[in-house]
Amino acid sequence: MKKLFLILTLIISFKAYTQNVSTNTKLHIITDAENNKKINIDIINSDTLTAYDESGNTISYKEYKSKLDDYGRNFYADDNGIIREARFFKYSEEEKKVIKEKSEKMTAFFNANIDNIVFTKNADSTTSMAFRINDLNKPCPDFDMADTNNIHYKLKDLAGSVIVLNFWFTACVPCKKEMPDLNILMKQYENKNVKFIAVTYDTKNKVSSFLKETKFDFIHVTGRKDICQLFEIQVYPTTIIIDKTGNIRCKQSGISPDIIKIYSDKIDELLK
Repeated sequence: MKKLFLILTLIISFKAYTQNVSTNTKLHIITDAENNKKINIDIINSDTLTAYDESGNTISYKEYKSKLDDYGRNFYADDNGIIREARFFKYSEEEKKVIKEKSEKMTAFFNANIDNIVFTKNADSTTSMAFRINDLNKPCPDFDMADTNNIHYKLKDLAGSVIVLNFWFTACVPCKKEMPDLNILMKQYENKNVKFIAVTYDTKNKVSSFLKETKFDFIHVTGRKDICQLFEIQVYPTTIIIDKTGNIRCKQSGISPDIIKIYSDKIDELLK
């Protein structure tokens, strides 16, 4: 479990900087969100990757691990998306402080939800992890948000409907992975009293460009970091299901291969 916390902390803490540039012009810099499954403590084991210290010297796996607390990393991939280089740079004291705060906040979140961690085996033999709380029954915070067509949605106006809120962002790989299932879920309830709303802090233009390439059929609310904070979203994607009387009844962070059943079971229960 400690390794799990460390990997997740590294993923969340990673920030892409541009001052340490690869000398290989065929490579491009990537961020943790672009390929976060590959950016973890074990990436140095890959035969395809070369790691460099802050002075540009090649370093060993042992040296790589010793730098993880005090140094940031830029990752560079080829045109096939394979990570070829990792280059370290030293964090400033302010950056260390911010990273420490994020790490402590995430650790507190994990500890508070440890009993709700669910691991499931995927068809490709990989493992998915999610935080699932199905027995919630607490008032939903009041909200007022407009979609990309400037149609407003207020909690009080949605009384009598089951509400499914999905929190995501465009560079989130797990978010994108679950979208086909979310589209199927929404299709199942197209003639039922259920509202499916996707909320992100990304801008309208960024989301519009994303939707040209990726199908995501929810109602879209963009540029609302405040709503993400209102619902205390710590992990993406997170889905919250609200009952007809305005109470949060289910919350899941992370992805699972059986989300259609998980969410449809809860929605069916709340529609009765």
